[in-house]
Amino acid sequence: MRHLLCLLLLSSLALIVIAAPIPKQLKQINKNYNFDGIWEQTGSNVSGKEGGLSHGKYWKLEKDKFWYMMPDTSTLANESKISTPDESRQQYKDYSSNRCVLELEDDDTLKWLFTINGDKPEKCEPGPGRSLYTFKRVK
Repeated sequence: MRHLLCLLLLSSLALIVIAAPIPKQLKQINKNYNFDGIWEQTGSNVSGKEGGLSHGKYWKLEKDKFWYMMPDTSTLANESKISTPDESRQQYKDYSSNRCVLELEDDDTLKWLFTINGDKPEKCEPGPGRSLYTFKRVK
């Protein structure tokens, strides 16, 4: 009888654990970080003001490298290096001594934030000392 009571208590506890909400930081680890590909720049915001397409129409991103100022989708231009200091947080990259934040929406829209003042933002939000670029996936 005592064993049956223990088994009933354990199964009740298991149901509570299964129904518990997942913490935000664990949900973000499973987020899609398929940033690699060729992207067409659709807009920019520099220091809180709308900007033009000053860094070329097409950009290519591969793990810890990117190319910008590409005149078309087949011609690579300026190459730069970025790094991913924490593989469990792939949306945060380091470029020179500054942080980049990348956000992917619906696998087709990329927001890419560069900071120039040592700022460590958590999201792609425009503001002073920040350059925010938006892209559509080409391939």
